[in-house]
Amino acid sequence: NYLIPQSNESIELFKFEIICGQCCKNMDINKAIVSYKKLKSLNIIPRTSTYHQLLSLVAGLGEQGSNTVVIPREIDPPSNLEEAESIFKDMLDNHITISESCYTAMIRCYSHNNDPLKAYDIYKTMVSSQVVSKLRTYSNMLKALVTLECSNYSIDLTIKSICFELFEDMTIKYNIDLTEKEYIQMLILATHTLDNRFYDLLYQFMDNVMIPSKSSWDIIKKWFIDVDEGYSINESTVNSDGIVECTGTKLLSIDLDPHNRQLLLDQISSFAIENGCRNGKEPKSDVEFNVDFDNHHRVNPVNIDKFNKKQEMWLAFTEFLALNKDKYSIVIDGANVGYYKQNYEGASLHADIQQIDWMVQEVQKLGYAPLVVLHIRHAKSSQLKDIEKEIINRWISDGTIYMTRHGWNDDWFWIFSCVYLQCHIVTNDEMRDHHFQMLRPRWFSRWKERHVIHFNFGGWVHEIIESNELNIEHVNKKLKLSRRVAILEIPRPFSYRSQYIHGNASFTREYYFPANDDDKWLCIYKHGNLIV
Repeated sequence: NYLIPQSNESIELFKFEIICGQCCKNMDINKAIVSYKKLKSLNIIPRTSTYHQLLSLVAGLGEQGSNTVVIPREIDPPSNLEEAESIFKDMLDNHITISESCYTAMIRCYSHNNDPLKAYDIYKTMVSSQVVSKLRTYSNMLKALVTLECSNYSIDLTIKSICFELFEDMTIKYNIDLTEKEYIQMLILATHTLDNRFYDLLYQFMDNVMIPSKSSWDIIKKWFIDVDEGYSINESTVNSDGIVECTGTKLLSIDLDPHNRQLLLDQISSFAIENGCRNGKEPKSDVEFNVDFDNHHRVNPVNIDKFNKKQEMWLAFTEFLALNKDKYSIVIDGANVGYYKQNYEGASLHADIQQIDWMVQEVQKLGYAPLVVLHIRHAKSSQLKDIEKEIINRWISDGTIYMTRHGWNDDWFWIFSCVYLQCHIVTNDEMRDHHFQMLRPRWFSRWKERHVIHFNFGGWVHEIIESNELNIEHVNKKLKLSRRVAILEIPRPFSYRSQYIHGNASFTREYYFPANDDDKWLCIYKHGNLIV
């Protein structure tokens, strides 16, 4: 009595959707096509989502995963251009919405079948339909166009202009982050056509592909061998100070420029306010430590009822940093340091305060002025030992700690602090969580390379100190304290990334390229004094 009768059309449609899904999983084009033609003979039109799925399969499935994480396929997906064209025409005739994925599927299919000019026609239709493209829309088409151009004995200005048009659409119109393979295709094109825009492409490549694959070296070298002669080309080692063996040049330490640094700060602030506070609750009072957030962190009290509560809380934090920007020279991710190797049986549920203090002492010995960023839940007086309470009171007295409020993700606070203060951060957090993925990848990776200090803890050391140094009773009593030595991995004094150096006394231009699978660097340089 609970079964609802279904029409024959609904049953056939349901069966086709099941078959189509299975065919996509097994990459079985023929079975999907036969099933679709049977449905078509019954004058049944698939749903929009099923049509999209079918076209993607028949046109040759694209890469798995997202734009940032691509999962390689074990075998290349098959495609059938003739059937893909037929399905695409049926979709248009049946007034099915053509999405970006559908246009991209057809562009990919034409490109794989050596007809990139037809792929370009589909792309122009996509643009005129105001459908926003993605990186996957361009990659195969650009490679097919460049391959076609390089197969010609003479330069085809039409193909060349199309490639540069696509490049500008990607980088300027749609602000798409290109990968190494798109830049390499453009460098191949510029070299083949003797186009001096090679240098502009090369600088963009070096800025955005910090560590290229070694297979890219030959493509870069070809320009300097065949087109712009007079350069020396060597593979050389670089010592720990950043000195290149073959030239004696010291590599640069390249940080974010002021513009991109501010963009990163704005992005962190936006995400923190939008996602950082889960409930907007005020912090619970802690009578043991008497922590008053506004006064302790040296900001003026704000009327959180008058303005947006989350914005005001974040503003209080940024004002604290602004007032103390000259005080701190390093940030410590308190929770990450405090939880390091604390997963043994009987370990505390909160971050190990003493372990964080060992790190504080270590960086102070190295001349740093630390700021510990720690969530207030780790400072509950009821769960702390007396020595931990003493440590936190000392941090509060010294202004060494910033405790984040309940409901907030403390990650946003320590990363913003580090970018704002332009200093190092002590953490083993690889920052791969979803909230870090929201940050612009290239800005973020450049910042991490220069500022993140990884750590470990080594052997134990024992110190004899006077008890009054800890502000506890029995002043004349000497205490024997034990702590583990913090081992820090300070970033290299130079940036491990592609570099262009000019104005050196011995060379007019120098290009240096590391590789992600080799210890040596590709060095391209021209001798002589720089002429301005």
